[in-house]
Amino acid sequence: MTEVSMRGRAPACDVSPASSAARYDEGEGLLLTDLLLDLGSAAALLEGRCQEGDWLDGYLLSCGAAQILGDALAGGVGPGGRAWWRKLAVEYAGPSRRRRLFDRGVGAGVGLADRVCARTQRDAGVRRCRDAVADLRAVLAPVVAGGPAPGPVEAAAACDLAAEVSARSARLPAAVRTARLRLPSCFRSFDQRPEDVVELVSRYAARHPRRDRPVLVVGVRTSGSYLAPLGAAALRQLGYGRVSLLDLRPAFGVPVQDRRQLAALGSEGHVLLFDDPPSSGRSILQVARAVEGLGVAPERIFLMLALTAGASLPPALEAYPSVVLPWPEWDVHRLLAPDRVAQALSAAESRGRILASCVRREGLPAPTRGHLLARFDVEWRDGGGGAAGESVAVEGVGLGCFGRHAVAVGMALAGRVAPVRRFADGLLFRDWVEEDGPRGLGDPDAVDAACRYVVDRHRALPVERDPAAALVGQLPVWEAAAMLLSRPLGRSGPLGRSLLVGPAVRSLLAVERPSVVDGRMESDRWLHAVDGWKKLAPATGAFSHLDLMCYDPIWDLAAAGVEVELAGGADDGSATLRARFEAETGSGVDDERWLVYQLVHLWDLDRRGGAATEVVERAASRAVTRYLGSVFCADLPSRAEGPLCALDLDGALESAGFGFSATTAVGALSIRALRAHGYRPVVATGRSIGEVADRCRAFGLAGGIGEYGTALYLAADDAVEDLRDDGARARAVAMRSSLAAEEDLVVDDAFRHAVRVYQGASGRGRTVPAARLAAAGVDGSAWEVVVGQNQTDLVPPGHDKRSALVTLSGRLGVPRGVPLLALAVGDTASDLTMLQSAMIGCSPANGSSDLPRAGIPVLRGAYQEGVAEAVERLIGHRPGGCPRCAARPSAPRTRLLVELLSTDPTGSRALRSVLGAVSGFAARSWLR
Repeated sequence: MTEVSMRGRAPACDVSPASSAARYDEGEGLLLTDLLLDLGSAAALLEGRCQEGDWLDGYLLSCGAAQILGDALAGGVGPGGRAWWRKLAVEYAGPSRRRRLFDRGVGAGVGLADRVCARTQRDAGVRRCRDAVADLRAVLAPVVAGGPAPGPVEAAAACDLAAEVSARSARLPAAVRTARLRLPSCFRSFDQRPEDVVELVSRYAARHPRRDRPVLVVGVRTSGSYLAPLGAAALRQLGYGRVSLLDLRPAFGVPVQDRRQLAALGSEGHVLLFDDPPSSGRSILQVARAVEGLGVAPERIFLMLALTAGASLPPALEAYPSVVLPWPEWDVHRLLAPDRVAQALSAAESRGRILASCVRREGLPAPTRGHLLARFDVEWRDGGGGAAGESVAVEGVGLGCFGRHAVAVGMALAGRVAPVRRFADGLLFRDWVEEDGPRGLGDPDAVDAACRYVVDRHRALPVERDPAAALVGQLPVWEAAAMLLSRPLGRSGPLGRSLLVGPAVRSLLAVERPSVVDGRMESDRWLHAVDGWKKLAPATGAFSHLDLMCYDPIWDLAAAGVEVELAGGADDGSATLRARFEAETGSGVDDERWLVYQLVHLWDLDRRGGAATEVVERAASRAVTRYLGSVFCADLPSRAEGPLCALDLDGALESAGFGFSATTAVGALSIRALRAHGYRPVVATGRSIGEVADRCRAFGLAGGIGEYGTALYLAADDAVEDLRDDGARARAVAMRSSLAAEEDLVVDDAFRHAVRVYQGASGRGRTVPAARLAAAGVDGSAWEVVVGQNQTDLVPPGHDKRSALVTLSGRLGVPRGVPLLALAVGDTASDLTMLQSAMIGCSPANGSSDLPRAGIPVLRGAYQEGVAEAVERLIGHRPGGCPRCAARPSAPRTRLLVELLSTDPTGSRALRSVLGAVSGFAARSWLR
């Protein structure tokens, strides 16, 4: 935990007396640069907040402490805990077997463990501490929900309870004291306020005025456990006399010890479920079904939800009655009225000026799932009658100490971000940054600014230890990386990830000098202002509802490297950033950490819709290819002059076990063996010519042909040659425009010589039926149609891989009379002419059935194993089997990542290969 004091040097954090929130959001308040508090820190701060009369922060901290203690009583979510085993069993069983697995095995076993552990001294201490926190939360919730401020007696009682929580937490086991709280999206990542909860309860009360009806208020973890106590307090303030409170986790149903509260509802009681604004609604649906499964009729289960801009209730939730608060009716809009903003700005003015006017400028989009941003044009008058105008940005940042985090970060990074003027009611007032040049990271000066920002932030916001390393089940970056790297395990994925890949990746990404990262380095968050490049929203990404907790500055740097490349910068934007960071800090950036962080950032971009799927997949392929090329081929001499060997990518040199096309150690070693023995491997693929260039640069290849022979790439000149005639070029331009105009078709811009088209979403679309192509104007006589797995390609007639390879061999200076290819490996009918032109032409075991019918021999191995077998036929031994072509990484971390990237996705061999990689890494690290 890092706490920053505002005394004497920070914007005021009070609000005007006219604000209805003044009773709970006035005074200095906490300024925290690290929000991922452990129980010990939260309890200590909780006691101090109550003594200061800061009831809002006290309430937020008490909710966080209650969650930690509740997790401890449930067995925790860390490795080995009862909840951890339960979650693992559910993931491994799969949806179709969950209920049977719970009923017959895991449920009974966990229930027995719960009963045994409940009698231990450890759980008794945790329970007493939790009860004290619950009592304190019950005192503070009515104040935060709009009730009167505590009198002297109530304030003293709150302070006594806070002191008891602090004392009891200090005596708990270290595993409980150091557990970290979960941040609520409602008060951290969205602009919800307690007034919104009160409004939802008021709407429910208007429909159901019976005050003697029993009501159970349920908070759906995590946000619901912060919202539900406020809802219960609001119900009591409206006269409901039989209100009870419960927190539930979506994945684990209703614990046995809590079911008596449902039984007490009788046949007329209502259940009110509180959660943050739903996206899919899956979490709240799980809880609603669990409650319904215990005998509560669905018409008595009410969903109490606020909705974000443009959103409606997810269809999955429509079976239950709901009370919703649409985005235009959120309380935050009242705070953005010009007169309220003018009051706040006037209160923060320190130069004696008078605010003459304050006008909100329209045109900024409403947030979909995040914080709002508004712009106000204000005019000031000084004592001499002079006037000065300026623009002020008002943006939501979170409530209480969760929002003041933005103030603390802004103070620590002065000069790199817009100056902060004031924080009030969950809103940050700062200077509006006027654009004075380009936006994004495609500019070299922006790359310099990004590197300096990461370095400055690392130095300004250090922490003693990495809290994210201990997080399990909250998707920190290391856990997301483990999820990605365990994809080839298939059904064994949850088991392999939890027991093998996760611990190894966590060790691989261990941070020696942790600091609070930014977490959002996208290009649209960088703009050039009058006084240089500025970083926008520097305090919303590190602790967001999208998870990905990390305390490694290299995480930000690697994300910036990806953005540089996606923004059209250098092909390897990584190199410049890494070199400058190392020069500034004196700390090296290892290739393994860099690659893993880039893959996670790309995955995150894809899940948030920050880039087209095919763009993300190509960037991930490029990153992995670059890494494997540096490991296996960096030490080889310059390109040889020997015979050509043509290798197809998809289905041969590369496979998609990780969700994107990439080769493995076996494929990279095959290329190394060919080069080391004097051959010239070239790429021959239907993929874009840009991807051909990527592979050539990574592995030191002489060149290649792409887009089904319509273009070639020469590495010596770093140049692309168009092999089409003028007529084919004109037809391709017209066809691309025609298809792009179709509403349900997406044309891939990376293909500039052939035409690649998807039906539906790009990247995740599907092939286009022949009838649909005809309706879009595709003339079958003018195009060769190649149907792929998820796409359809249109190739001008007269182009194939063999003809393009003939041209490439001439450009590479292959003498006449020499066979065109010494070796060729491909897997589809489009490779047939190439395979028939090679001295050794063969197909991997996964190849099309058309090839053996045409006389092409089929190898025993599939994908890269097939390529290795073909190379063995050419050079006489397994790739890497002689001193000339042998290559085995020596560093333990390099060997670990290479082996994880080369996981065999077939059958039980996958889990065995991962086990070998992880155990080898552990042994080598221990011996070292």
